[in-house]
Amino acid sequence: MPRHLRAFDHGATEYRVWALVRSVNPVADGDAGEEEYEVGVAFTGKSAPEGYLTDPGKRYDLKPVPSKHTLWSIREQPRQQLISV
Repeated sequence: MPRHLRAFDHGATEYRVWALVRSVNPVADGDAGEEEYEVGVAFTGKSAPEGYLTDPGKRYDLKPVPSKHTLWSIREQPRQQLISV
């Protein structure tokens, strides 16, 4: 990620940031008829959400919280709202 768009680690060679997948949409077929997808993510910060390491299967959503320093906060989705595919 370009340094001027970073929220932290401005001088680091690598920029490691957590993100939540917000959308996945198919796009026109790529080369050789391969399927391609556009993936929309929300960059959420330098650290994993609280509780991720104890239960990596948790699902998270964003809660809008506009302020001087952030646009949203991460919240865990209640288990009953999970959708099985």
